Amino acid sequence: MPAVVLLTGPSCSGKSTLASAVQELYGSERCQVLAQDAYYREEVELQAEVAAAAEPSQVCWDEPSAINFPSLVHDVQAAQAHCPDLQWIFVEGTMVTCSRELFQIADLVVYVDAPHDVCATRRAARECAVPDPADYFDQVVWPANMLVLQSLRERARNSRVHFIPQSSPEDMLSALQAILHGLERRRSVTDQ
Repeated sequence: MPAVVLLTGPSCSGKSTLASAVQELYGSERCQVLAQDAYYREEVELQAEVAAAAEPSQVCWDEPSAINFPSLVHDVQAAQAHCPDLQWIFVEGTMVTCSRELFQIADLVVYVDAPHDVCATRRAARECAVPDPADYFDQVVWPANMLVLQSLRERARNSRVHFIPQSSPEDMLSALQAILHGLERRRSVTDQ
């Protein structure tokens, strides 16, 4: 059965780049990447919830309720069950560890630890159909990341949780490979 790796970290920390690099390294027949960004709920559905709330506000895409986690979990489990040649399933996104089910089925959790200024600069430079409102990164995105990070630090005693400092793509891939090799060794011992 393929190993499930949750790859998380702040917005614009390099998660997607790292996931693409590891998929290129192992090949798409052995490594599948599922991006959280492909599992956002429909805007109409979220707008209805916001309108019905006691204190209506704008739709926030940077909180767990914006993600269709049941569909994401289903796709991970389907890949585990029906893709015998897969060795790795990477689930990449800022909030993937917010799903209890995903966290429970994960063999590894890897947090790409990037500094605020690097992420803020990258996010401001990215091109989006709807740009962030003023101070959105500092008031919404970064605090959400800090909650995820705090939760993972509390779980860090768990040998499944690893932290990779943001650095060059090559160094990050090398650090991730070392973590993956450790999992492979543990799994081969367990299988014997």
